[in-house]
Amino acid sequence: MARILLIDDEATVRATLRDMLEEAGHEVLEAGDGDEGLAVLDANTADAVITDLIMPQKEGIETIREVRARFPTMKILAISGGSAGHMDYLEFAQKLGADKVMSKPLDFDELAQAVSALLAAPAP
Repeated sequence: MARILLIDDEATVRATLRDMLEEAGHEVLEAGDGDEGLAVLDANTADAVITDLIMPQKEGIETIREVRARFPTMKILAISGGSAGHMDYLEFAQKLGADKVMSKPLDFDELAQAVSALLAAPAP
């Protein structure tokens, strides 16, 4: 179906999400942080990016901003289980360029539906 870049610093989360996305028929590329993710995008084509927000090195908000600047039509799904103070990371991510946001933990059906909707949506 689609080639998706999955960026998350937790290997077990990446493995689980990769399995879910592959079960839904997608090809999955992986990266452990935003710097790795941008390098993967430079070397490969992708239809969408799914990125965690809270990561060491280059975190998700900065990654979203850079992906959006370098690949303006890339479809982006931000995922996170965290928030800081009164600022909701997912809301902030959407304001800065994520097309869709989802809270962890992710349900297989909800993830599959969100990715399908993301891929079907017109380019940003």
